[in-house]
Amino acid sequence: MSDRLKMVLKLVGLLSVTALLGFGLYSLFFRGGPSVPEPTPEPGGGTASGDGLPVAGDAEPGTNTPTPGDADGDGRLDASPVADGGITRVTVLTTAGVIQPTVNSNGDIAYYDPQDGRFYTIDENGNVKLLSQASFPQAQAVTFSKQAKSAVIEFPDGSNVLYDFSSNNQVTLPNHWEDFSFSDDARSVASK
Repeated sequence: MSDRLKMVLKLVGLLSVTALLGFGLYSLFFRGGPSVPEPTPEPGGGTASGDGLPVAGDAEPGTNTPTPGDADGDGRLDASPVADGGITRVTVLTTAGVIQPTVNSNGDIAYYDPQDGRFYTIDENGNVKLLSQASFPQAQAVTFSKQAKSAVIEFPDGSNVLYDFSSNNQVTLPNHWEDFSFSDDARSVASK
């Protein structure tokens, strides 16, 4: 074969491959999908789509057909007391925005309420109890010990206070300390 014929064949091959790739991309992105047959009327008022699934029929306005889990027919599902993947019933324990809610080792929740500046705990029955009569207004951050028997309270001006709820003892910590954490027995405090 001559060099000229080889060049022409290479050019024809390149154009053929380019055309096939172009057609493939066009088919993949721009060509319409498979045609779907029109629904056929079913005996009983509904229609079936091409894949055999029933399509909802027309309903009269104002009529409600109860669904499973909708005992009163208002269109809302009933809440379950157990979180099992559906709608779960909840109980509001506090309406205040809380800071640093912490679950202690007993399963109780301890938190700081910025509205009144006090510390509270919620037991397993949902009872809210005051941890201390002391008030710490405008606290910015709170770090509880594991038992929630004490906490480090940080204020916007940089001051830090260690407060023991069982003895109502308060200790002022240096202003430059930050990122507090307690030891497992809550006898030691670490910071940066």
